[in-house]
Amino acid sequence: MQWIPVAIHEYAPAMSQADSRVVECARCGAPIGARSQTQVTCRYCGASNSIGARPNDFRQAPSPAEEIARLARLKAQQDHAVPGHVFDLEAFPPALMTAGQQPWIADHLDALERLWPSAKASANAGIEQQRALLWIAAQMVRLLQTAGRDDVAQARMETALDVLSDPGHRLLARTVLARAAVRAGKPDDAAEFLSECDPAPEVLELDSALRYANARVRLARGDAAGTLALVGPEPDAMPWAKAFLGHSSLARIHAYELLDQLDKAKALWRRAIAGSGQAKGSTAPKIPPIPAAALLDLARAEGLAPRTRLEPLKQQARTVRGQINRANSISLVFPGMLVGTPILCFLLSFVAMIEGCSTGDGPLLGSLAPIVCPQVCDDCRPPLTYLFWSSSSGGGKRTSKHAVLCDGVRAQPSTMDWSRRMDYGRKFPHQEVPGGAAMLFAVSFLVLFPFCLIPAAVLSIRKKSRLKRQEPELLQKLAPLEAELQAAGALQGLYDGLHRIDWRVALWLCFAMLFFMGSCTGIGFTACTEPPPSATAN
Repeated sequence: MQWIPVAIHEYAPAMSQADSRVVECARCGAPIGARSQTQVTCRYCGASNSIGARPNDFRQAPSPAEEIARLARLKAQQDHAVPGHVFDLEAFPPALMTAGQQPWIADHLDALERLWPSAKASANAGIEQQRALLWIAAQMVRLLQTAGRDDVAQARMETALDVLSDPGHRLLARTVLARAAVRAGKPDDAAEFLSECDPAPEVLELDSALRYANARVRLARGDAAGTLALVGPEPDAMPWAKAFLGHSSLARIHAYELLDQLDKAKALWRRAIAGSGQAKGSTAPKIPPIPAAALLDLARAEGLAPRTRLEPLKQQARTVRGQINRANSISLVFPGMLVGTPILCFLLSFVAMIEGCSTGDGPLLGSLAPIVCPQVCDDCRPPLTYLFWSSSSGGGKRTSKHAVLCDGVRAQPSTMDWSRRMDYGRKFPHQEVPGGAAMLFAVSFLVLFPFCLIPAAVLSIRKKSRLKRQEPELLQKLAPLEAELQAAGALQGLYDGLHRIDWRVALWLCFAMLFFMGSCTGIGFTACTEPPPSATAN
């Protein structure tokens, strides 16, 4: 498909002729539905309310040349973003922070309702107060729609639209109303809201919000080509604010699903998770990656990419079901112990190596010397002694080297100074531990392994107990996942082999680590050097 950048207004939905509104009662706050420019009595409290016309910020669309220049300016904003400005609804509003509020109120409808009257009253005090009002309204819309109270959600945001005086904030309010209308199955109402917006905003966050809302209307009407013309066929085709990267990716993926190009949709999903492009002068991707779990949650919340998200949905359901199974099965404690033991041994062996180098006595406070030294040579004895030196290559590059020596019957390197120790190590290499620190690490691992079984078992049991406490939350999380998979016919056989995979991974990891460390130790000791004649001469 040949794609040419287009202005939003060229693919903006046609304006509806309906002039109905839903606002809140000025006395009791209940939702009132009526046509604009009418007088309505609230059926809850009996108060008389005057329903005015919605503010309209539509202006003449720019010419093609002006639109190209505008897109270039938006692209510059994407490359040099200004975080935290007044149109950034992702950040917690400073006006609320100054008033002593905390970000947790975003998920508490009762706290937002308490702030709502004062937010409306103070909205005209400044631009940050308008931002705070819009942020509160947007959070309320999200929570009210989740609770199935669409009329109250629309009333709150339309009331905010009447109070707001800044055109940019009014544009954001309309996009929230439009997206809510699309989720409620009313794309024509969404089109009416968007037709009242400035078609060519100069701020990237405003353009992204408007572009995405228009794309949602196109998707609701099954217009894949129109959607791709708005969001672009590739992630870097259009400038997007960071807050809308996930939304634009999902709209694009959904459009390709409508075109039955599922392979392309899946490729774009993977690309969204990995990021794409190359930032100038940096190794970071130009378009940052979106965490897989966050992309899946957003897709489910927005109702987008139902076919593409099916496989990630299965993986998440298996993960949650596996956690529930581990919370209810004591038999899964043992695999957890098998996985945890080599990991714990590896970490403790690493710590022991640091301790051994710092003290100069070897790992585990020198307790490995009686185990290692008799295997190095017949007359080797504890303790272990570390020897460090540097050497130069032909190109002048210096490299650091080390060796670990055992004491012998005839001489003890542990009692010598560095120069004598170096000389002794060259003359009697049979007292050197093969592999040096690597050998000691492997021996430390094997020695610590049986001692790590008990703490690993304790950690596995504690993890099971923690999952048991989280079981109600996990079941609540799993229910909608399974419902969606059931509707797609993908639930049957999803959990087959869930326990068996846990056992295989546990046994493989434990055996592989033991075999590797044991092989390193065995091969190392077979490589011991024979003592020179001078070492055995009387």
